[in-house]
Amino acid sequence: ITNVATVASNTPDSVPGNNVDDHVTTLGPPSADLAVVKSGPATTVPGNPIVYTITVTNNGPSDAANVELTDPAPANLTFVSNAGDCTSVFPCALGTIPAGQSRTITATFMVPSNYTTPSQITNVATVTTTTTDPNPANNTSTAISSVGADLIVTKVVDDATPNVTEVVNFTVTLRNAGPSATTGVALVDAIPAGLTLLSATPSV
Repeated sequence: ITNVATVASNTPDSVPGNNVDDHVTTLGPPSADLAVVKSGPATTVPGNPIVYTITVTNNGPSDAANVELTDPAPANLTFVSNAGDCTSVFPCALGTIPAGQSRTITATFMVPSNYTTPSQITNVATVTTTTTDPNPANNTSTAISSVGADLIVTKVVDDATPNVTEVVNFTVTLRNAGPSATTGVALVDAIPAGLTLLSATPSV
């Protein structure tokens, strides 16, 4: 890029040879700062899908060519589908992303019902481009979800057709199907209309 500056005056110039000057700037190769941000739920339970949102942004200044997004399935999880700007399996070929624009992908993985470990699901997304990236530190993003506890409650009665004034016994069982331990659990059993609570005996 050549930039030329010229000066002129109505007064005669005794040295006109120095009235023009220029500066030449040599352009380097295209440069694009790609960044990826991945988000997901803070907790999940086995037997349910877990959905992540991945956003790839080109901070410029140049267009980013041949952009590719990788997102391996976390340990013991199964890939289900992609939606948005990528509908195929990973890695996703996102083509050219112009400077200042973004691409968003929704990725779904399944947490199996028998999932036990690790207790935290770590999912890592990485973006690459054939264009020079001056800031590779933001090309990877990680989302971590804790695997919660699946609480199951069941209730049975010893007499399904009791007579008036008869005493009936309800047995309520609370089970933690895991895979994680849990705290602060409260079991609420509202007394039905017309019944009177005589006693309640917890096992623990």
